[in-house]
Amino acid sequence: MFLASLQARTAGTATAALVHLTSLTNDAVLVYFLAPVAGGDRGRKEPAAQRCADEEGGGGERWAHLQHCFQRAPGAPLSARAACFLRKARLYGAIGAASALVAKALVDVVMLGGAPLAGMGAAGLLEYQLRVALLGAINLGISSNTRYQLVNGVERVVYERAPLAAARAFSVVLRLCNNFVGARLFMLVAALFGM
Repeated sequence: MFLASLQARTAGTATAALVHLTSLTNDAVLVYFLAPVAGGDRGRKEPAAQRCADEEGGGGERWAHLQHCFQRAPGAPLSARAACFLRKARLYGAIGAASALVAKALVDVVMLGGAPLAGMGAAGLLEYQLRVALLGAINLGISSNTRYQLVNGVERVVYERAPLAAARAFSVVLRLCNNFVGARLFMLVAALFGM
């Protein structure tokens, strides 16, 4: 009964579900990849960053350890910080595209009984899936990456200069605001892509 009622919904409802499910998946992915680990910035390696360093030749590049553009790394050139941003953009863009396509598949199965949107031929379906993937890639690879790079930079400065309790409170408020801004930006980008 429940599935039948979901399947009777309009394409607009399916699109809203797609956008929300993609957003939820992206949030989970970001939390996994950005969660702090023991030891703080010093020696911090997240699994994806380690893979990036390994792909560059066994950890070869001197600045491949940068986890965010504003990480304390005396002597790190601007090019290394830009490379960090681009490395994260590639990783998050790929993850964003994949999570958007997974969300699209789930929406198709749950809300549409596995069928594509009504009246959509093979060419239209492919074009729609490409838009969904591009939406996910831009949202995570550019929007979220940029916002989280900035958040990490601001937090680094605040944690260095403010008492720990105040810095933690600031961090909570900053990240909450970032979530609201990110949600709004995601909805704007989704609208630009005709979702």
